[in-house]
Amino acid sequence: MKADKIITQKDINDTRVVLKPVFGIKPRLYVPFFYSLAIILILFLVLFYPGLKNPGSHYIFTTDPPGSAIFIDGVYKATSPCSIFVSRGEHNISIQKPGFLSHNAYIKAPAKVFASLLFKQKKLVKIELVPDKPEYLLKMAYEAYSNWNLGPNPSLSYQMPMLLSDAAMAASMDPLSFDAKALASMSAAVASNAAAFRDAVRAASIAYSGSMGLSATSLGRLADTLFQELAENPAILAALAPFLSSKDSMKLESTAFYKKNMARAKALAQNIKKADTKIVSIAGQEFVSFSSGTAVIAAAAAFPKAVELTPFMLAVHETSVGEYRKFLEANPYWSKDNISELLAEGLVSEDYLKDLDQCDSEDVLVYVSRPAAMAYCKWMDRLAPSSYRFALPSEAQWTLAAQAAGASAKNVAILANSAYGGPKKPKLLERDAAGFKGLLGNVWEWSSSSYYLFPSAASKAKNIFANKNAVVRGASWANNPELVNLDSRGPVAENSANAYLGFRIALVSKED
Repeated sequence: MKADKIITQKDINDTRVVLKPVFGIKPRLYVPFFYSLAIILILFLVLFYPGLKNPGSHYIFTTDPPGSAIFIDGVYKATSPCSIFVSRGEHNISIQKPGFLSHNAYIKAPAKVFASLLFKQKKLVKIELVPDKPEYLLKMAYEAYSNWNLGPNPSLSYQMPMLLSDAAMAASMDPLSFDAKALASMSAAVASNAAAFRDAVRAASIAYSGSMGLSATSLGRLADTLFQELAENPAILAALAPFLSSKDSMKLESTAFYKKNMARAKALAQNIKKADTKIVSIAGQEFVSFSSGTAVIAAAAAFPKAVELTPFMLAVHETSVGEYRKFLEANPYWSKDNISELLAEGLVSEDYLKDLDQCDSEDVLVYVSRPAAMAYCKWMDRLAPSSYRFALPSEAQWTLAAQAAGASAKNVAILANSAYGGPKKPKLLERDAAGFKGLLGNVWEWSSSSYYLFPSAASKAKNIFANKNAVVRGASWANNPELVNLDSRGPVAENSANAYLGFRIALVSKED
């Protein structure tokens, strides 16, 4: 057997790689050729191929106001400010935003073939949209303004934008095309800090005077509108007082006008007409039926708000899981399986119907949004007596129920001092003097009313300047009994769903 040869360093140094001719072509000719071909191919792929494969230009859209929807050839692409690639050729673009006229234009997008991957062809498009309906601008701004007022007080690190003022300035470009009546009272009703109140005052002065600059004529219009609004709704003064200095607040509260209207509001609250009640059974469920009565809504330092009510009925207990499951079986749109679409529509939050499959049918329903509760009421309409419909109770209706229950509600309330680590099954709750179960405690309850910090200042323009923050009443099992009572109220975004919030249904007149 031949011994293995030992490879030495000399053998390695003497080793040579020799390329053979290909088709008779010597290596010294074809190697440079292939190298050159590879370089050309790389240059082609980098410099030419992207432009040939996808010819077009990048359009950078900036709009005033921002947040406008960009459509190209009728297809939604993005929201401004944004960069959108537009293929070579002729296209129709449309820029749209609610409250503004659509901007429609024709473009011919060029194409850049060379180095389009490295140096993109860019076109800058700046568009200023023209307001369509100025009052719509104010409505949108008011909704956002209401949301901001639920946040913390402004500070150096947290500033509140002048939403109403900006909208009023935009609307004032065509001052005769809209009616901003009651803007002052509706803004004052939700203002929670001095910065917000200043924004409201500035917006009202612009909207009421019809001008960003004050002249003798515009000042006259402003004064006339404000005095008229104060005469119709003096509760605005109570909303103003907390944002004045102590000295100015005392001056305001010592005026004859303020004293007269505060005394009138208190008199209305004290001389309320008690409603007659009785227990009735409808659609397999018990209700407390109310005759006409006067509800008095008390909130912070606001004037008490007295509301005359027509007959209605309110469920004895809160809606249960089993009752809601029947609704889900008939309306799969509202099921947990469809949560992606419900979230996209802004109807629920991520926790909607959380852990529902682990609940007993007799458990109280929680993790439910207000739109979902309202959909449940509409589904129940098929069982309503003639001339009635199912609905969430208004804050005033809930308040009249609380007045009927009185102190007895706290005696049977499930609050943080109870032995339960959560809400109790509605059927197991004790009744209060009015016949209700869990009116105070157990879970907070949705109402059909929007939240106003100063409800007495909110005028009849609530349907014009609406917000999506609902009033919830009643407190929950997690609340300290020393800190809540039947007057307790709070704001919750209507799409919220949490472990402390449910609802009870009402039967109201179809005319309401």
